[in-house]
Amino acid sequence: MTARITFLHVSLLVLARLAMTAVVGLFGFDAVSDDDFARVVISQGFASTPKLDPSATSWLPFPFWLTGTAMILTKPTVVVAKILSVVLACGSGLLVYGAARLCKITPESALLGTLGWTVVPTGVLLGAATVPELPTAALCASALLLLRRSDIASAFMASALVFPATLSRYEAWPVAFCVAAATLRNAWKSDATRGALAASLGVACLACLGPLSWMGWNHVAHGDALHFHARVSSYWFAWGGASNIVDFWLTFAKPLAVDAIVLAVFVAAVAYNARHSPKIITWWVPAISSVVVVAALIAAQCAGAAPTHHPDRSLLFLWAVGWMAVMDRGLTAKPLRYTLFAIVLLVSVARTMILASNYGVHREDERRVGGWLRDHTQGRVLLVPKDYGYFATLAEMGPSDRLDLTCSLDPRDRSQPCRTETDNELRDRMRTRQARWLVVSGEARAAARTLGEARFEVGDWMVVEYNDP
Repeated sequence: MTARITFLHVSLLVLARLAMTAVVGLFGFDAVSDDDFARVVISQGFASTPKLDPSATSWLPFPFWLTGTAMILTKPTVVVAKILSVVLACGSGLLVYGAARLCKITPESALLGTLGWTVVPTGVLLGAATVPELPTAALCASALLLLRRSDIASAFMASALVFPATLSRYEAWPVAFCVAAATLRNAWKSDATRGALAASLGVACLACLGPLSWMGWNHVAHGDALHFHARVSSYWFAWGGASNIVDFWLTFAKPLAVDAIVLAVFVAAVAYNARHSPKIITWWVPAISSVVVVAALIAAQCAGAAPTHHPDRSLLFLWAVGWMAVMDRGLTAKPLRYTLFAIVLLVSVARTMILASNYGVHREDERRVGGWLRDHTQGRVLLVPKDYGYFATLAEMGPSDRLDLTCSLDPRDRSQPCRTETDNELRDRMRTRQARWLVVSGEARAAARTLGEARFEVGDWMVVEYNDP
């Protein structure tokens, strides 16, 4: 009977994730940001030439190892990256469900809690994109749920979960330190033997292995263990990110207010109603850890650090822990439970539909340009960028080093600022780069037409075959 229920629940969770992914696709969602395509490009590079640090930037390597390996086994295309993202999104829900079951949460409560997390609008959109935030949130939430148990086996599983998470996203780092602290606390309180204390210390070290390894790599590769922090914070402030404490707090308050009002009310009600229940104590470690993680992310934001540039994504793990607590400790009366849960589902789905059409970026034209260049051209390509959408073109072209940019969009790089160029300037660049093809948009189209024949046009973009006189 238990196996049948588990199979039914797993099927429902997979179908729910696939349905929500299909819904956002039908309503026009394409990508969260241009980072989606930048990640695909880096994964394609890993598939061509595997290396320890595929991005050679501040981006953590595990997602590129995973997606790049999938591309080695199949094809280095955007489609493969998107399919893998959907598979990982489905697996993320199953991971949270499995962790809840291991924590002795009833199958029904585990199912409802995971479904509540599945339909959180931000999570739905991230699950349909080629970014690692959703799987990372699932790994972190599952680790925190396992902290409800004090045995060394659960601590080991939690540490094993946060290891790939800490090599995927920086917001997982405070979660790892919470797992390590909880493991050592449990060993200290239990009057464990010397061998058990050594085992707990090893588990705590496993939880911190990802951050320590990355800092060690940065020291070896760049001469500074915190090179990644300096790189991202410089970009954050050059881009115009928040620079005072009020902005930092408001940055977090907005996603909390938008996505979690209902959940916050439910959690408060459950905490009050179950305040005399002995089982509520088992939720204190995940609850306190969640508060510590949020505080650490806010502190990191104050320093311009990497984890918190997109707080709504960084806080996604909270919804999994919160919904599971609500379903485990509250709403025990089934009519009320199912009525309120149905309302929450309907509101979440409706909000997701509203967000999907305008959320993120739409790069269909850029992708079509990349596909045309891949199928119809040879030789070097010079592209005049108007924003970071050129990564979509690169991703559709596939693994290639034949595309050059006329300028840099990095706000930290003032040596090659982007501006409208004359036909003579473009001609000089084509000759210098020995390029045969020119890709332009906007005002540059007029100048490009004087350099050759327009061979492909879509939206605002035009591809010109250069005729060198």
